[in-house]
Amino acid sequence: MSTVVVADPRGVYLAGLEWVLRKAGHDVVAECHRVVDVLPHVERHRPD
Repeated sequence: MSTVVVADPRGVYLAGLEWVLRKAGHDVVAECHRVVDVLPHVERHRPD
């Protein structure tokens, strides 16, 4: 399916979101707790 970068400051929500996406067949390439961390991961991993 799709490759994604997920971001949320709430660790429990982030873990749940990652779990749901992986169960649906998506490849979570990075998890970010801070907004400033998102762009470097998007540039590095080039998610869909």
